[in-house]
Order: sequence, then structure tokens, then C-alpha cells
Amino acid sequence: MAVTKITTGTVAAAVDKANPVTHRSPHLCRSTKTINEATRVVPVFSSINQWGALPFPLHRLTPHSLSRRVRDLLAGGMGAHRHLPVDPVGAEPVDPTPAPVANLATYSRDDAQRAWARRRTDLDDLAGIDAVLDEVDTRAKELQHRTAVVLAAEHNP
Repeated sequence: MAVTKITTGTVAAAVDKANPVTHRSPHLCRSTKTINEATRVVPVFSSINQWGALPFPLHRLTPHSLSRRVRDLLAGGMGAHRHLPVDPVGAEPVDPTPAPVANLATYSRDDAQRAWARRRTDLDDLAGIDAVLDEVDTRAKELQHRTAVVLAAEHNP
């Protein structure tokens, strides 16, 4: 199956209708089917998030969404993953199973102050790094110059 607009319901319906795949199932490399221009630009495996496949073309997470996701992961919250059944067309809606409640970490004012204090300490630790890097750069240039002199002397005895 090839789709140009990814929707979880369409893919789920196609998978439900498909014959089971076994070691005797035909493979595309042994068929005469070709990939057309509409599907050539579509990724084979699109990125997904907790709600399913993302639309194509893919959109990046906003900085706010990304920072919240990183914060939750660093706090140990992996997010609540659940399998939601896809309603077939024309079927009566079924009450979904209630999702488990995830305990997300929250930050207090004291947590924020401790974090800023750690940040200030880290910045103080990095205060003299520019002098160290300048010294490393000077030493590297000196070694490069000495290497060039040795190589020039070898080629012009």
C-alpha cells in the first residue's frame, strides 16, 4: 500500500483487510509493479508521535513542544502510551478504555532557584575557558609551523 496523505485510520483499515504476511508471501521485488511519481517523494517510514503518524510533509516540533518533551523525559516521564482502536466506517462508537494517568514532575520555585544557581556555577566554571582555548590554538599553530618547516627541509636537502 502506498499513501500520499498519511492517516492512521486508512492505514489501520488496509492492514485489517490485508492477508497475513508469511515466508511464502509475494515480494515487490519479484513483481512487475513500479513506483509512480506520486509516491516516489513520500518517505517509506514517516516520523510518528504519541498520536500516530505525522502529516506529510513533516513539520518540526515547536521549541516549546520540544522543551516540554525533553523536560518530561529528563524527569523520568516517558508519556502514557495506549492503543486506541480505530472505528470502522459506519460502526457504532465504542467507549474507549480510560487512559492511565501519568505522574508528571512539576517544578517549584525552589527547584527553579536551584537550577539557576547550578547554571550560574557552570558559567563561573567556564569563565576562563577562552584563555585555555587561545593557548591551545597558539600551540597548534606553532606545531603546524614546525611540521611545515620539517617537511620543507626534507624536500629541499
